[in-house]
Amino acid sequence: MVRDHARPTSEAALQHAEPVGHRASADVAPPAFLRTLPNSTVLALLGVQRDLEDAPAEAAPTLSNPRFSDDRILQRILRGDIDQLSARHNGRNRAVGRVQRALFDLGFDLPLHRLDGRFGDETTTAITEFRSVHGPSPGSILDAATLEVLDRVTPTTTDTRVEHTVDYARLLEDNRLDVTVAFGYSDRNALRRGASGEWEDTGTPVEEVLAERFRAWLQGRGFALELLGFDDNVEHWRAEHTFVWYDDEGSAHTRTADVWVRLLTPGAGAAAEFGRGLSQAEITLYKGHARYGSGPDFDPRDSSEENFRIGIDTALEAAGRRTRVEEARRHGVAVDEVNDLVELTSSPDFDRDRYRVLFLQACTSMAYLDELRSEVGGQEHLDVVGSRVPTIFTSDESAIRPEEAQIFLGGILDGETVEDIVRALDEHQATAHENVQRRGVFTMSGVGDNPVSER
Repeated sequence: MVRDHARPTSEAALQHAEPVGHRASADVAPPAFLRTLPNSTVLALLGVQRDLEDAPAEAAPTLSNPRFSDDRILQRILRGDIDQLSARHNGRNRAVGRVQRALFDLGFDLPLHRLDGRFGDETTTAITEFRSVHGPSPGSILDAATLEVLDRVTPTTTDTRVEHTVDYARLLEDNRLDVTVAFGYSDRNALRRGASGEWEDTGTPVEEVLAERFRAWLQGRGFALELLGFDDNVEHWRAEHTFVWYDDEGSAHTRTADVWVRLLTPGAGAAAEFGRGLSQAEITLYKGHARYGSGPDFDPRDSSEENFRIGIDTALEAAGRRTRVEEARRHGVAVDEVNDLVELTSSPDFDRDRYRVLFLQACTSMAYLDELRSEVGGQEHLDVVGSRVPTIFTSDESAIRPEEAQIFLGGILDGETVEDIVRALDEHQATAHENVQRRGVFTMSGVGDNPVSER
């Protein structure tokens, strides 16, 4: 029999076996099972035990961003005591409101309901978009891992937003930018104050005044009329333009490109031309009626001939829209039976991976957002700026201006951030009408994954 000569032969000898640099407690006897182990194993176990006793306790994770650090619910989510943010944590100044504000400041807006402190579909969408850009992995919940990332990347002060430009590299990759600008049917003529002070009908539709003044703006920006369409309601304007924009380090980038603007006004074939523009152009602007969420319209409300139907009673209409087709018809709107957007995007010629930027100014234009996301392009391929509540129009001839279209397109031509463009749009709505002060009229979607800009 082979004897292990290194094994202690008595309990007393075992008690005196110590790892170098450590001394066992004199008043605690070693467990009996140690007597069955080799001496080397005993020494190792005693050393590990003392190392564990001497090791400092691991600090609990904590949020460091001042926006979140004093919120008890968010701290518990980070520690894992609560698995995820939910409607149980509603409140503008509570956990949901703080997270919504952070997402908004990072470029993930909540288009319809904004920062209402209520956890719903829009908050889930914003979290999903945030995770697709910043991580930690794709998903739709705000759990501990996601909150840790949000805590790290969110600006620490609540008056700071991360600014983004449109993706100029994609927009100008072929050194050409195609733009469609469409003015919808207004249902009214421009009015002018007569000598007696009474309003007089000029006989000129509001949309014609808008188009004429937009032409003057284009000429002022160096555009020239190049082509007329087959119908007299389509015009093609062109200019060579040098774009200058700034990246996240404040460095300027420049590129010269041909810019073509297709100007579209109501008339025969306008809806089809709008569809062609939506398919072929990188940028599409629409200013006009939304016809209770049904879509852009280029003829009187009681005709569906020149409707371009996008929404209303579609499979996706539940996301914030309350207008039903019956309600639209009660208001005299003839609703096209064909969903023109679905028909357009079902064509093999429609490229869903093309980068597009849309501007929609109508009473319920952001009600189209769910359909646009589903049919035209997801967050990575489609940026949308639009009105989330009814905007103010006027039939006063002296005050009719295509100002919002000019602010939007001019901002892109001048390399401004999308956030700056939205602020300018809101400021115009707030100041252009003397008796009405409005904020938060316009919103954006799909911008959070765009290039960051420091200027």
